[in-house]
Amino acid sequence: MESSEAHLKIILDKEAAEREAELRIEEARAQGIKQGIQEMREQVIKNMLTQGLPHKKIATYTGSTIEEVEKIRNEE
Repeated sequence: MESSEAHLKIILDKEAAEREAELRIEEARAQGIKQGIQEMREQVIKNMLTQGLPHKKIATYTGSTIEEVEKIRNEE
């Protein structure tokens, strides 16, 4: 009986490890997408600053705050 219980435990542990790995991959993917969106937003802000658009309009168009726009402007 112990042998079958040990075998079942090994199988359940393996399945749990696989689920955990899948969750970590999904979390990493979501984080990568979020980071990519943020990088694209920053690039759009830089382009809009180059075009001389007012900070308030840039913030409105990009869904950012004026502070974020000014921070990006100061990084250039």
